[in-house]
Amino acid sequence: MEQTPLRAHRRTLVFFIAVAAAAAVILGAATGARAATRDDPGGSTSSTGTASGSGTSGEGSTDTGAARTLRRGTSGNDVMALQRQLRTLGYRLSADGEYGTKTVRGVRRYERKAGITVDGVVDPAEAQQIAQAAGSAGATQGTGAGATPQQAPGPQATLNGDGTATAPQGAPPAVAQIIQAGNQIASAPYEYGGGHNDGFTDSGYDCSGSVSYALHGAGLLKAPLDSGEFMSWGAPGPGQWVTIYANEGHVYMVVAGLRFDTSGADPSRWQSDARSSSGYTVVHPPGL
Repeated sequence: MEQTPLRAHRRTLVFFIAVAAAAAVILGAATGARAATRDDPGGSTSSTGTASGSGTSGEGSTDTGAARTLRRGTSGNDVMALQRQLRTLGYRLSADGEYGTKTVRGVRRYERKAGITVDGVVDPAEAQQIAQAAGSAGATQGTGAGATPQQAPGPQATLNGDGTATAPQGAPPAVAQIIQAGNQIASAPYEYGGGHNDGFTDSGYDCSGSVSYALHGAGLLKAPLDSGEFMSWGAPGPGQWVTIYANEGHVYMVVAGLRFDTSGADPSRWQSDARSSSGYTVVHPPGL
Protein backbone atom coordinates (compact mmCIF):
# COMPACT_ATOMS: atom_id res chain seq x y z
CA MET A 1 0.00 0.00 0.00
CA GLU A 2 2.90 2.37 0.60
CA GLN A 3 4.04 2.01 -3.06
CA THR A 4 0.86 3.56 -4.50
CA PRO A 5 1.77 7.21 -3.73
CA LEU A 6 5.24 6.64 -5.15
CA ARG A 7 3.82 5.36 -8.44
CA ALA A 8 1.48 8.35 -8.59
CA HIS A 9 4.42 10.71 -8.03
CA ARG A 10 6.35 9.07 -10.82
CA ARG A 11 3.43 9.31 -13.21
CA THR A 12 2.99 13.00 -12.40
CA LEU A 13 6.71 13.66 -12.87
CA VAL A 14 6.73 11.88 -16.24
CA PHE A 15 3.69 13.92 -17.32
CA PHE A 16 5.35 17.25 -16.46
CA ILE A 17 8.58 16.24 -18.23
CA ALA A 18 6.60 15.34 -21.37
CA VAL A 19 4.73 18.67 -21.26
CA ALA A 20 8.01 20.61 -20.87
CA ALA A 21 9.60 18.76 -23.78
CA ALA A 22 6.63 19.45 -26.01
CA ALA A 23 6.69 23.14 -25.06
CA ALA A 24 10.39 23.33 -25.92
CA VAL A 25 9.76 21.84 -29.34
CA ILE A 26 6.93 24.27 -30.04
CA LEU A 27 8.99 27.27 -28.88
CA GLY A 28 11.94 26.22 -31.02
CA ALA A 29 9.74 25.89 -34.11
CA ALA A 30 8.24 29.32 -33.53
CA THR A 31 11.68 30.92 -33.15
CA GLY A 32 12.87 29.31 -36.37
CA ALA A 33 9.80 30.55 -38.23
CA ARG A 34 10.39 34.11 -37.04
CA ALA A 35 14.03 33.95 -38.19
CA ALA A 36 12.98 32.65 -41.59
CA THR A 37 10.45 35.46 -41.91
CA ARG A 38 13.12 38.06 -41.21
CA ASP A 39 15.37 36.58 -43.88
CA ASP A 40 12.61 36.11 -46.45
CA PRO A 41 9.47 38.09 -45.50
CA GLY A 42 7.53 37.11 -48.57
CA GLY A 43 8.48 33.51 -48.51
CA SER A 44 9.03 33.56 -52.27
CA THR A 45 12.36 35.26 -52.83
CA SER A 46 15.80 33.82 -53.09
CA SER A 47 18.76 34.68 -50.88
CA THR A 48 19.80 37.33 -53.45
CA GLY A 49 16.53 39.20 -53.19
CA THR A 50 15.34 38.06 -56.62
CA ALA A 51 11.78 36.90 -56.93
CA SER A 52 11.66 33.18 -57.66
CA GLY A 53 11.18 32.64 -61.36
CA SER A 54 11.15 36.36 -62.14
CA GLY A 55 14.41 36.38 -64.09
CA THR A 56 15.26 39.90 -62.85
CA SER A 57 18.23 41.13 -60.90
CA GLY A 58 18.16 42.67 -57.45
CA GLU A 59 17.87 46.44 -56.97
CA GLY A 60 21.00 48.26 -58.06
CA SER A 61 22.31 45.35 -60.11
CA THR A 62 24.43 46.08 -63.15
CA ASP A 63 23.43 42.78 -64.77
CA THR A 64 22.01 43.45 -68.24
CA GLY A 65 20.38 40.16 -68.99
CA ALA A 66 23.23 37.69 -68.49
CA ALA A 67 20.63 35.00 -67.77
CA ARG A 68 17.96 35.87 -70.33
CA THR A 69 17.29 37.63 -73.61
CA LEU A 70 15.73 41.09 -73.37
CA ARG A 71 13.17 42.24 -75.93
CA ARG A 72 10.11 44.45 -76.28
CA GLY A 73 7.68 43.79 -73.43
CA THR A 74 10.19 42.50 -70.88
CA SER A 75 10.74 44.41 -67.67
CA GLY A 76 12.87 44.34 -64.56
CA ASN A 77 16.06 45.66 -63.05
CA ASP A 78 18.15 44.05 -65.76
CA VAL A 79 16.22 46.11 -68.33
CA MET A 80 16.83 49.21 -66.21
CA ALA A 81 20.57 48.46 -66.12
CA LEU A 82 20.58 48.08 -69.90
CA GLN A 83 18.78 51.42 -70.28
CA ARG A 84 21.29 53.17 -68.01
CA GLN A 85 24.16 51.82 -70.08
CA LEU A 86 22.50 52.94 -73.31
CA ARG A 87 22.13 56.40 -71.77
CA THR A 88 25.85 56.39 -70.98
CA LEU A 89 26.44 55.64 -74.65
CA GLY A 90 24.40 58.73 -75.57
CA TYR A 91 20.99 57.25 -76.38
CA ARG A 92 18.10 59.30 -74.99
CA LEU A 93 15.65 57.06 -73.14
CA SER A 94 14.25 56.66 -69.66
CA ALA A 95 15.69 54.10 -67.26
CA ASP A 96 12.29 52.86 -66.13
CA GLY A 97 12.82 49.11 -66.39
CA GLU A 98 10.26 48.74 -69.19
CA TYR A 99 11.52 47.53 -72.57
CA GLY A 100 9.36 49.77 -74.75
CA THR A 101 9.59 51.61 -78.06
CA LYS A 102 12.40 54.00 -77.08
CA THR A 103 14.49 51.16 -75.69
CA VAL A 104 14.01 49.16 -78.88
CA ARG A 105 15.01 52.24 -80.89
CA GLY A 106 18.13 52.80 -78.76
CA VAL A 107 19.17 49.17 -79.06
CA ARG A 108 18.67 49.21 -82.83
CA ARG A 109 20.81 52.34 -83.16
CA TYR A 110 23.53 50.75 -81.05
CA GLU A 111 23.39 47.57 -83.15
CA ARG A 112 23.61 49.57 -86.37
CA LYS A 113 26.64 51.49 -85.10
CA ALA A 114 28.30 48.31 -83.79
CA GLY A 115 27.77 46.49 -87.08
CA ILE A 116 25.75 43.63 -85.60
CA THR A 117 22.32 42.25 -86.52
CA VAL A 118 19.76 45.06 -86.14
CA ASP A 119 16.76 43.47 -84.44
CA GLY A 120 16.22 45.46 -81.24
CA VAL A 121 16.72 42.31 -79.15
CA VAL A 122 19.53 41.95 -76.59
CA ASP A 123 20.78 38.44 -75.93
CA PRO A 124 23.32 37.73 -73.14
CA ALA A 125 26.31 38.15 -75.46
CA GLU A 126 25.08 41.51 -76.76
CA ALA A 127 24.27 42.62 -73.20
CA GLN A 128 27.89 42.00 -72.23
CA GLN A 129 29.09 43.93 -75.27
CA ILE A 130 26.87 46.92 -74.40
CA ALA A 131 28.08 46.84 -70.78
CA GLN A 132 31.71 46.92 -71.90
CA ALA A 133 31.05 49.74 -74.37
CA ALA A 134 29.28 51.76 -71.69
CA GLY A 135 32.18 51.27 -69.31
CA SER A 136 34.63 52.57 -71.90
CA ALA A 137 32.42 55.52 -72.83
CA GLY A 138 31.69 56.59 -69.25
CA ALA A 139 34.93 58.52 -68.97
CA THR A 140 34.05 60.65 -72.01
CA GLN A 141 30.71 61.80 -70.61
CA GLY A 142 30.15 65.09 -68.85
CA THR A 143 31.68 68.16 -70.37
CA GLY A 144 30.57 70.72 -67.81
CA ALA A 145 27.09 71.97 -67.00
CA GLY A 146 25.81 74.35 -69.60
CA ALA A 147 29.15 75.06 -71.23
CA THR A 148 29.92 74.31 -74.85
CA PRO A 149 33.04 72.11 -75.01
CA GLN A 150 35.80 73.99 -76.75
CA GLN A 151 37.46 72.76 -79.90
CA ALA A 152 41.21 72.77 -79.99
CA PRO A 153 42.57 76.27 -80.69
CA GLY A 154 43.10 76.88 -84.36
CA PRO A 155 42.18 79.12 -87.29
CA GLN A 156 38.62 80.44 -87.12
CA ALA A 157 36.14 80.67 -89.96
CA THR A 158 34.85 84.12 -90.97
CA LEU A 159 31.16 85.06 -90.80
CA ASN A 160 30.44 87.24 -93.85
CA GLY A 161 27.94 90.04 -94.08
CA ASP A 162 25.64 88.07 -96.39
CA GLY A 163 25.27 85.26 -93.86
CA THR A 164 27.74 82.90 -95.49
CA ALA A 165 30.98 81.67 -93.96
CA THR A 166 34.52 81.47 -95.26
CA ALA A 167 36.81 78.64 -94.21
CA PRO A 168 40.13 79.70 -92.67
CA GLN A 169 43.36 79.16 -94.52
CA GLY A 170 44.93 75.84 -93.69
CA ALA A 171 41.61 74.15 -92.93
CA PRO A 172 41.32 70.54 -94.15
CA PRO A 173 39.47 70.18 -97.47
CA ALA A 174 36.57 68.46 -95.72
CA VAL A 175 36.06 71.49 -93.48
CA ALA A 176 36.00 73.83 -96.49
CA GLN A 177 33.50 71.51 -98.18
CA ILE A 178 31.23 71.45 -95.12
CA ILE A 179 31.25 75.24 -95.01
CA GLN A 180 30.62 75.52 -98.74
CA ALA A 181 27.65 73.15 -98.52
CA GLY A 182 26.35 74.97 -95.46
CA ASN A 183 26.50 78.24 -97.40
CA GLN A 184 24.16 76.80 -100.02
CA ILE A 185 21.32 76.45 -97.48
CA ALA A 186 22.43 79.04 -94.92
CA SER A 187 19.36 81.21 -95.50
CA ALA A 188 16.92 78.49 -96.60
CA PRO A 189 13.62 78.44 -94.66
CA TYR A 190 13.12 76.09 -91.77
CA GLU A 191 10.89 73.17 -92.68
CA TYR A 192 10.13 70.31 -90.32
CA GLY A 193 11.36 67.10 -91.94
CA GLY A 194 13.07 69.09 -94.68
CA GLY A 195 16.17 67.57 -96.24
CA HIS A 196 15.33 64.02 -95.26
CA ASN A 197 15.30 62.45 -98.69
CA ASP A 198 17.71 60.47 -100.82
CA GLY A 199 18.97 63.52 -102.70
CA PHE A 200 19.32 65.81 -99.63
CA THR A 201 17.74 68.58 -101.73
CA ASP A 202 14.57 70.27 -100.48
CA SER A 203 12.70 73.57 -100.31
CA GLY A 204 13.56 73.94 -96.62
CA TYR A 205 15.53 72.14 -93.93
CA ASP A 206 15.06 71.27 -90.30
CA CYS A 207 17.97 71.06 -87.83
CA SER A 208 19.09 67.53 -88.66
CA GLY A 209 18.39 68.01 -92.36
CA SER A 210 20.66 71.06 -92.31
CA VAL A 211 23.54 69.33 -90.55
CA SER A 212 23.11 66.27 -92.78
CA TYR A 213 23.23 68.44 -95.91
CA ALA A 214 26.46 70.17 -94.85
CA LEU A 215 28.19 66.91 -93.89
CA HIS A 216 27.02 65.29 -97.12
CA GLY A 217 28.75 68.11 -98.99
CA ALA A 218 32.05 66.77 -97.68
CA GLY A 219 31.12 63.19 -98.49
CA LEU A 220 30.69 62.28 -94.82
CA LEU A 221 27.06 61.10 -95.06
CA LYS A 222 25.33 58.92 -97.63
CA ALA A 223 21.85 59.41 -96.14
CA PRO A 224 20.32 62.04 -93.84
CA LEU A 225 20.23 61.32 -90.12
CA ASP A 226 17.74 62.57 -87.55
CA SER A 227 18.92 64.30 -84.39
CA GLY A 228 18.74 61.14 -82.28
CA GLU A 229 20.82 59.20 -84.77
CA PHE A 230 23.55 61.85 -84.64
CA MET A 231 23.97 61.03 -80.94
CA SER A 232 25.71 57.78 -81.85
CA TRP A 233 27.37 58.95 -85.08
CA GLY A 234 31.07 59.61 -85.57
CA ALA A 235 33.55 59.66 -82.69
CA PRO A 236 32.72 60.76 -79.11
CA GLY A 237 33.72 64.14 -77.76
CA PRO A 238 34.59 67.47 -79.42
CA GLY A 239 36.64 67.57 -82.60
CA GLN A 240 39.47 69.87 -83.60
CA TRP A 241 37.54 71.40 -86.51
CA VAL A 242 33.96 70.11 -86.35
CA THR A 243 31.86 69.31 -83.28
CA ILE A 244 28.26 68.10 -83.36
CA TYR A 245 25.83 68.51 -80.45
CA ALA A 246 22.80 66.24 -80.56
CA ASN A 247 19.90 65.00 -78.49
CA GLU A 248 16.56 63.43 -79.40
CA GLY A 249 14.99 66.80 -80.19
CA HIS A 250 17.70 68.97 -81.75
CA VAL A 251 21.14 68.95 -83.36
CA TYR A 252 23.61 71.68 -84.32
CA MET A 253 27.32 71.83 -85.04
CA VAL A 254 30.30 74.12 -84.66
CA VAL A 255 32.64 74.32 -87.67
CA ALA A 256 35.96 76.15 -87.26
CA GLY A 257 34.48 78.23 -84.47
CA LEU A 258 31.16 79.13 -86.17
CA ARG A 259 27.86 77.62 -85.07
CA PHE A 260 25.65 76.11 -87.78
CA ASP A 261 22.21 75.96 -86.20
CA THR A 262 18.54 76.46 -87.11
CA SER A 263 17.86 77.71 -83.58
CA GLY A 264 18.27 81.48 -83.36
CA ALA A 265 19.16 81.67 -87.03
CA ASP A 266 18.23 85.10 -88.42
CA PRO A 267 18.80 85.41 -91.29
CA SER A 268 21.48 82.71 -91.56
CA ARG A 269 22.22 79.33 -89.99
CA TRP A 270 25.83 80.47 -89.53
CA GLN A 271 26.20 82.25 -86.18
CA SER A 272 29.17 83.53 -84.22
CA ASP A 273 27.59 83.39 -80.75
CA ALA A 274 27.81 80.26 -78.60
CA ARG A 275 24.96 78.47 -76.88
CA SER A 276 24.60 76.04 -73.98
CA SER A 277 25.37 72.42 -74.75
CA SER A 278 23.75 71.12 -71.57
CA GLY A 279 21.75 67.99 -72.33
CA TYR A 280 23.51 67.28 -75.62
CA THR A 281 25.70 64.36 -76.65
CA VAL A 282 28.97 65.58 -78.17
CA VAL A 283 30.47 63.83 -81.21
CA HIS A 284 32.65 64.72 -84.18
CA PRO A 285 33.57 63.38 -87.62
CA PRO A 286 36.60 61.11 -87.20
CA GLY A 287 39.78 62.96 -88.09
CA LEU A 288 38.20 66.40 -87.85
